[in-house]
Amino acid sequence: MGLIIIASDLRQIIKWVQLSAADIKTIINDQKNTTWLVEKNHHAPYWVSGKHSTIAVRLIKHPIARELCMQSKSALISTSANVSGKKPPKNSIVLRRIFHGIVDYIVPGQCFQNTAASTIKILKTGKILRP
Repeated sequence: MGLIIIASDLRQIIKWVQLSAADIKTIINDQKNTTWLVEKNHHAPYWVSGKHSTIAVRLIKHPIARELCMQSKSALISTSANVSGKKPPKNSIVLRRIFHGIVDYIVPGQCFQNTAASTIKILKTGKILRP
């Protein structure tokens, strides 16, 4: 499970990443649920990316997570609920079974029912790591 920085607005993450105007346009115009691996800058906390030169960011579309970012006026750190090689969980019962004893809190609410796991792309190259 990797850490993802989720934000309702790119201004919430701009202090941690290096983005060109073209990069910003690509992220903002993306209609999919995409997690972008972007170049971090020296302000990005080590515990988010470790020794990697990139961090995972997503402009969040889920209404509850989006509202949390908006109300806190901040990006949030999220783990992926998608375990590698497994189907994405479809409800909180499955989430609680998978993550019992691993995470401190699961926000109540509905999962998107007809949505696959987010696509993961490297922003610099466009390479897709997970379709």
